[in-house]
Amino acid sequence: MKDITIIENFISDEELEEARQFIGEQSLNLYTVHSEDPNLMREWFFTPIDNCFKKNILNVKPGEDVSLGRDYIIPSLKKFILNIEDKLEKRFNKKFIVERSYLNRTVHGQDGYLHTDDDRPNAYTFLIYIGDITPENFHKTGGVLAFKNKENTKVEPFSKRGVLFKADLPHQPFAPLIRGITRISFVFKLVSISSENIVPQHMKCINVIDNFVNEIELQQVTDAINRSSWKHVGNLRGNKGITCWCAEMIKEKPLGRQLVSKLEKLFNKKYEISKLYANGQTFGQDGTFDQDDTDGNAYTLLIYVSPITEENIDHIGGFTQFKQNGKIINSEPYRKRALFFKSNLLHRLMAPSRLTDILLITLTIKLTEV
Repeated sequence: MKDITIIENFISDEELEEARQFIGEQSLNLYTVHSEDPNLMREWFFTPIDNCFKKNILNVKPGEDVSLGRDYIIPSLKKFILNIEDKLEKRFNKKFIVERSYLNRTVHGQDGYLHTDDDRPNAYTFLIYIGDITPENFHKTGGVLAFKNKENTKVEPFSKRGVLFKADLPHQPFAPLIRGITRISFVFKLVSISSENIVPQHMKCINVIDNFVNEIELQQVTDAINRSSWKHVGNLRGNKGITCWCAEMIKEKPLGRQLVSKLEKLFNKKYEISKLYANGQTFGQDGTFDQDDTDGNAYTLLIYVSPITEENIDHIGGFTQFKQNGKIINSEPYRKRALFFKSNLLHRLMAPSRLTDILLITLTIKLTEV
């Protein structure tokens, strides 16, 4: 699935009118609530942190008030949300859980701020635009959603359009350029639970996490590696195996801590960094099967940096291999992918094939659970 997916006419004209029924001033609560908290009242309020008006719908994250759950919203809204979940699941063949949902309303002069929504690898944000902006008037209204990614993607907030994007992408919503136009988005904060590449809460032996780092974090990793010095003295398994290129990076521990914090949120565990370095392999520099550590609390995190994708993997190779129960398990070193596993598993890093002159770079972080 792409980092950003734009879906024209995600909702029909009838569904648009249904969604617009929820943008009035009335509360969306099923039961009478006596509170001064606009979140609990499900009424519009201005939030300075977002510089817009917001109307809360759902928030089922741990620790939130139970009245923010689905059973406390009016039936028509509950039905609408279930319909959106069903449409997303059918389109992407994934199961999404809505952790939070709300409406944003922006008028002229209310530009938002650059931010990210969530740094979990399986977290997504889905927007449905239900305001006044259309392809016909956009040249006057403006009001784009701007991403700070490699492509500097800009999305027009056309009515009925849906936008699904990874929640760790930095983005900034811009208000309409003219008065009299309202930019309204129906926001869903999602967690994907059906992809084989998403880590479940119950930790597996080998966790494959696609797009573990975003483009900005990948550039930070690349810059950190470039600041380090490659030496042709290290090898992939202590005193065994063929010598490869190695760059000691423990001085980049703040970056390592930033990356490890993403794991801690995934697993609800804490880890200390014991080693941080990069491996570089060219053809002929295959590793040998060994363990990184025999301690049951030791873990290894690998992050792949090189430009290897589904399109060129058969040409380049460079798999990471695990040996379990007499079988070999291969994992492709796709760019931005992470592997997280217990360090006592037998594994090795394979070099690129002779068909390429690429330097296969892997960031390695050795961890201890605390």
